[in-house]
Amino acid sequence: MKNKEIRSLAKQKMQGKMGKAIGISIVYFLITFLMTLVLSFIPFIGPLAASIISVPIAFGYTKHIILLANGEDVGVADFLKHGFNNFGKVWCSNLWITLKCLLPVILIILAPASGAIHEILGFVLTIAAFIWLLIVAWKYVMVNYTLAYDNQDLRARDIVEKTAQEGKGKVNGFVCMTLYYGLLVFCFAFIISFVLGLVSGFLGMSLGSSVEAINMI
Repeated sequence: MKNKEIRSLAKQKMQGKMGKAIGISIVYFLITFLMTLVLSFIPFIGPLAASIISVPIAFGYTKHIILLANGEDVGVADFLKHGFNNFGKVWCSNLWITLKCLLPVILIILAPASGAIHEILGFVLTIAAFIWLLIVAWKYVMVNYTLAYDNQDLRARDIVEKTAQEGKGKVNGFVCMTLYYGLLVFCFAFIISFVLGLVSGFLGMSLGSSVEAINMI
């Protein structure tokens, strides 16, 4: 299935549900933003706690949008329940992925040391390690979707392996779709920022002119 067909199917599934999806996204953003902000005031433990909590919340958000797209009745903030109910399995799945990415990460750390032998060798090994890490990470990028699709009965390790098997031939499409929608969000945010900048500039000029006129009276 081509990316255009995937986008068309996604639009059909979300027809009449975009308002609720946007509401869920806003609530998710606000909760994660406020949680991170509040916990940032607690030295060391705060940022660590925010990182630990944000992983299952992100999974809960993914599952929530999938349920909404499949026509199920969901509450705006139910993603918190979905996330924390699967806290252990979500984290175990991510730890398994971390272990699978460990070798290329170690190579990235050690590759610069080979520069002592030859600079070109160190550079080539570093680039190769980064490419290896991307390939390994991309294999498991859809792990939250695998877990969200009624696979809670599987062990974390089995979920990770199933993600790699089912993701064969689909990862490139997923990455392309992510980049496509990411670009749309970026463009939308840029336009909003540009418009707000123009409005604030106009208001600032108007206010300055008004103050100057008052001073001349």
